Amino acid sequence: MTTNTSDTDTAAPRFELLTITAVKPHAKNVRRSVGGLVELTDSIKAQGVLQPLVVAPAKKAGTYTLIAGHRRAAAAKRAGLKTVPCVVRADLDTDAKQIEAMLVENLQHLALDPIEEGDAYQSLLDLNIPYKEIAETTGRAQKTIRDRVKVASASDSIRNKVIDKQLSLEDAIALEGFADDKEAYERIANYIGTNNFEWALKQAKIERAFQKEAAKIRAQLLAEGISEYDKDECQRIVDEAAANGNDLKWVGPTDDRPADAKPDDLAFYFWAHGSASAISRMRWMRLVPADTPGGKVTNLADERTSRDAEAERLARAKLEADLAIAHTVRREHLSKAVTAGEKDLAHSCLTQMIAVRFDEDPDDVDLVAAFLAVKPPVWGGDEDDDDRLAKVRERVEQAIGRLTINQLAILVRVVERDFADISLKRASGWTWPDSIDWCNELSEKFGYEWSDVEATLVDAVQSQND
Repeated sequence: MTTNTSDTDTAAPRFELLTITAVKPHAKNVRRSVGGLVELTDSIKAQGVLQPLVVAPAKKAGTYTLIAGHRRAAAAKRAGLKTVPCVVRADLDTDAKQIEAMLVENLQHLALDPIEEGDAYQSLLDLNIPYKEIAETTGRAQKTIRDRVKVASASDSIRNKVIDKQLSLEDAIALEGFADDKEAYERIANYIGTNNFEWALKQAKIERAFQKEAAKIRAQLLAEGISEYDKDECQRIVDEAAANGNDLKWVGPTDDRPADAKPDDLAFYFWAHGSASAISRMRWMRLVPADTPGGKVTNLADERTSRDAEAERLARAKLEADLAIAHTVRREHLSKAVTAGEKDLAHSCLTQMIAVRFDEDPDDVDLVAAFLAVKPPVWGGDEDDDDRLAKVRERVEQAIGRLTINQLAILVRVVERDFADISLKRASGWTWPDSIDWCNELSEKFGYEWSDVEATLVDAVQSQND
């Protein structure tokens, strides 16, 4: 039997079978799309809606607002159902409560992309629900909520790239950190989807950190009466002094501030390229009498470096700064690879470590062949030692490829310590520090039990060290 209970009934949740036309989607549904419905529609045709929808009484009598189950509702309509099972939540009587319920339900099912989630949080913020309350309701950290709101506030182009997974959420959050710097934002955004995105992002972060520190230093020095170096201004000072009978020159640059110079005789500037540290990019110029011995004279009209040489110097400095950024990006990429611990990569790395040993010491090929019980190939009559070694190595590398990561890791270690193990073939070798370390590793890590002849030497070494 179909029932349409009004919203004046008790606020306790109740189960009802409602006509599907009475259930309306929420105007602020947190999900934009219900996705593919073919399989779900077929299932509902065969078995009906097994999990009830969650609805709240709407303002219009006899109608309900859909809170949870948008895909089921859409599939039920496609399947031709006239009624659907529903749990009526009369307690969800405000937009804020309804949006929170929709958000939590979808988060529990991992059904929202970051943009949908951010839009939902923004809807709650628009209803004056504070971050703290949203966090308590959804179980999300306030930082997570703020980050998703920030990304959801991006342009449609950026939003769509996040939805289509062309831009990771992490990178989108980093990009939105430059929303207040249009030039930097657009420069970074131009690299989305290219190999240069991470580099451009890192460069912008370094430059922002540099500018922030440089501004603080600049304000302090200007307050002291020290000028920021300008070629034309510094030349004007020299020319003006000459007109008054004082021959002066600027010397520098130096990394450190001249300790005995007056503020009026100093100028500073920041190197155009480098790290995020403004201090490391800072240079000093000093005004001194022209007859002062020593000191590199720079930037006077009659002694300036040629423009070609200056351009070459700047180009080289920029290249080195760019390569330093690339180095940082590589390190971060490798750090992520280490943290992820991807199995195939680990296997490849361990295999490569053994291959490198083969190149450095061909005898290790026979050593690994012995450890892995690789059968020697059949030799031809005209083959030399190099041919034999190549055949053995091929078989050994095939055997290595079949090892598990655990087996590979152990193999790498025992091959690495083979020289120490060989030293134990001689009585004198047991006293070597490296051999003693290997003995400890053999017993403690590998669980090796000493025979009487070995135990005698182990005890003798321990007695000498006690």
